[in-house]
Amino acid sequence: MTRREHDQEAREAQSPQASDGAPAHLRIDWKLDRDDIDDGGIDGPPLTYKGVPFTGEVVEAIGDQLLYQDFYVDGYAHGPTRSFWADGPLMSEGLMIWGRCNGVFRSWNHEGTLAGEQVFDAEGDLIEVRGKPR
Repeated sequence: MTRREHDQEAREAQSPQASDGAPAHLRIDWKLDRDDIDDGGIDGPPLTYKGVPFTGEVVEAIGDQLLYQDFYVDGYAHGPTRSFWADGPLMSEGLMIWGRCNGVFRSWNHEGTLAGEQVFDAEGDLIEVRGKPR
């Protein structure tokens, strides 16, 4: 059994099941689930939840207001990443591919005006900065 197969099997054993038997979408909250999360730090090991590389959505919120939203696959940020001002407007967004920034990351000021952009290549290296990104 490969490590990926082992990790998938362990995740499925811990994952809740939807009514059709498929794994349900997992969503964890940084503040509420902090004791069960290990993010490994910058360039560290994959993010784990209860000891297993995490696949699903990670959020931070104040009440019903979303502050951060990231998606993970096998413990690596993979998919859209977004942050929001505390009163709701979008603050920034970009795309993560296997733990690396990819493409254009945009940030807005509180009034909704584009503040700046950062452009990353497929390796996650910053190649261009436009405006004054946050």
